Amino acid sequence: MLIGQCHCANVSFETDHLPAVLTECNCSICVRYGARWAHFSPDQVRIRVRNGSPATYSRDQRNIDFHHCPACGCVTHYSTTDKADPKVARVSVNARMCPARLVADIQIRHFDGADSFKFLD
Repeated sequence: MLIGQCHCANVSFETDHLPAVLTECNCSICVRYGARWAHFSPDQVRIRVRNGSPATYSRDQRNIDFHHCPACGCVTHYSTTDKADPKVARVSVNARMCPARLVADIQIRHFDGADSFKFLD
């Protein structure tokens, strides 16, 4: 099981699955967010918001919506905008929002989202 929440606990996520790897991407947005992503199909993740709804940011091709808490601003997850195609539908949670003990032993892979779109290790 993997759980996480933003700083103020307004937005939280939960999944019954533990990822084999976390992805650290070097694209211009992920570097700024400082995120480590755990990827899941949409039906594997439960997102809860106590007040309001997460604000989203989408750039360039608009194929990913980054969700952040409207109160504290933490980036909690992203989702693909094409929800109809199960081959591309994804919810990725920011493992930096999880208790450190839950993710300490998960392998981190570095992804070159800035240039080659390939894993670097």
